[in-house]
Amino acid sequence: MLVLKKLALRWHEQLQCWCLNFSGRVTVASVKNFQLVVSAKNGVAGQEHENVILQFGKC
Repeated sequence: MLVLKKLALRWHEQLQCWCLNFSGRVTVASVKNFQLVVSAKNGVAGQEHENVILQFGKC
């Protein structure tokens, strides 16, 4: 079984807000935007942002 978790938001100093990097795919800010990543419980090493499995955002 693959365990996923919601990617934590990061503080953007220049914009002074919490952000997720959707690589230009999302154009509308929304509290409903999210990204799911592989959880460390799966024994997968590496940085979380490289393991985005699913992302949802308003365009």
